Amino acid sequence: MSANKESNLVQGYIELNKFCQSGDYDRALKAAGKVLQIAPTEQKAFHCKIICFIQLHNFKEALAVLSNPKNAPLAADLHFEKAYVQYRLNCPKDALETVDSAPEMTLALKELRAQILYRLEQYQDCYNLYREIVKNTTDEYEDERKANMSAVVANLAALNPQMGREKEAATMYHNVLKEKPSDQALVAIASNNLVVINRDSNVFDSRKRMKAATADGLENKLNSRQRAAIVYNQAILAIYSNQPDFCKQCCVKLSRELKQEQRAALVEAASLAREGRSQQAVALLVKQGGMLTLAAAQLLLAQSEVLNPWLNDASEGTIPIARSRHQSDLFYPPVLLHHSASRARAGAGLLSGQGRSLCGRQAGAALREVWRAAASVHARAGAARDAAAALEALAAGDPADERGRARLVKALAPLDPDRARALAAHLPPILKQGQIDIEALESSNWMMGAKVVKKTVQSKQEQSPGTPGSELGQKMKAKRKRKTKLPPNADLSRPPDPERWLPKYERAAFRKRRGGRRGEVIKGSQGMSTAAVDAYDMSKQTPSAGAAAAAAKSPRVEHKAAESAWQRKQQQKKKGKGRKW
Repeated sequence: MSANKESNLVQGYIELNKFCQSGDYDRALKAAGKVLQIAPTEQKAFHCKIICFIQLHNFKEALAVLSNPKNAPLAADLHFEKAYVQYRLNCPKDALETVDSAPEMTLALKELRAQILYRLEQYQDCYNLYREIVKNTTDEYEDERKANMSAVVANLAALNPQMGREKEAATMYHNVLKEKPSDQALVAIASNNLVVINRDSNVFDSRKRMKAATADGLENKLNSRQRAAIVYNQAILAIYSNQPDFCKQCCVKLSRELKQEQRAALVEAASLAREGRSQQAVALLVKQGGMLTLAAAQLLLAQSEVLNPWLNDASEGTIPIARSRHQSDLFYPPVLLHHSASRARAGAGLLSGQGRSLCGRQAGAALREVWRAAASVHARAGAARDAAAALEALAAGDPADERGRARLVKALAPLDPDRARALAAHLPPILKQGQIDIEALESSNWMMGAKVVKKTVQSKQEQSPGTPGSELGQKMKAKRKRKTKLPPNADLSRPPDPERWLPKYERAAFRKRRGGRRGEVIKGSQGMSTAAVDAYDMSKQTPSAGAAAAAAKSPRVEHKAAESAWQRKQQQKKKGKGRKW
């Protein structure tokens, strides 16, 4: 390579690095093209070009460049980039083949493979892979992986029983959403699940979460079941928000676009019942048929309406009910309907008939459950012989059930005492009386805990008298004597003062303190004697004869009383009130 070409290549990489660091992928893409023009075999520049296409969301161009046979040597190691582009172009099967063709399964390829398996709805394999990743990896993306794993668990729970750990799931979802992830599908799933956890407790927060769960551009990022669940929850949230018209729109979308007719009818009926239009809700549920007929019966039962049409269909077995784990579950709702209408014998007859039909075809837990329920219903209906017959069938189907045989003995006692005694002889013995602490059971503190009972029993044993002569062998515990504390200046040779506990002012020797007379107050200048004060006090001087005659000749002048300082201050206040500054 010539020196000029090498310098141009170095300059091209400098520009490419600068644009990539600043996030200017348009100019970085041009810089990568310049480098490839100088040196077409530069694998780093080719890799940067593919990354720029991905950052600019030009997935089709990136896949075209990677699939070009001319670029095969440069794209040989870019398995992750090619699989990611195929995944973003909604080709999960091709992406899975590309990932599996990689010679080494790196961490990035494992996480991408987990996302692809989730898109293909292979939840169990996805869960196993996420569990391995979370167990062996610790970095800043741990919370996001846990959120993805919880989404996988939620999908598995739709197929299997739920775990019920809602608080932990809510905490995990909140932590993920605080990080503001860029994956729109992740935000939608977490927000939808928080809406489900909130139920009707926090409608304002649920409406905000549902807005994020129904954002534009999620059609290709969520599967059909997820989209149906979001619309279904959106319709229920509209009921909580008192928006019947919007709930109707969601039900139409759920029925027509997502093919969920029964769920849409159930939500619409709930909205109608909330508005007080129960008759229309019942008609809608009956029109759909199937399991929704029982929902209509439940609605009428809540309103204390007549259930005779549904009871007749139930007794004839014409109501189709969704199958569950046991066939015995199919007859429980009609039995409950009979009980609600005070037709307990009809309900018990249904269970007995179901038990007889299962005897020849099926044995085990389902049969025992049917006979146990039939015995209980017959007992409530007052049919003692039918209840005993059901318990006999239960004992025959499960001889090891000691509680069932005990119930049979109790049921036969008033009907056939001899047979009841014979069966009772084969029951296990009752617990011996010596093994029960009767005093502990009769004590009033047994509900307070084992420690209190133990203390009570010990105290009773200590108080109870023993055998004669046993008191001689017992030693009386000596009481501990404490030393008398004396004052530090105590004189033991003299008797103590009997008034030592009285206050001092109550003692006989107490004398009240009297203050002495203070000296006379001398008025006048400081240092002046009393005689001088009297000499200069004019009020104590007697007037002379000349002064008295002069005073008689002069006009009489009335002397005003000396004003006090407080009076002068009040007069000054009155004079100053009229002033305005």
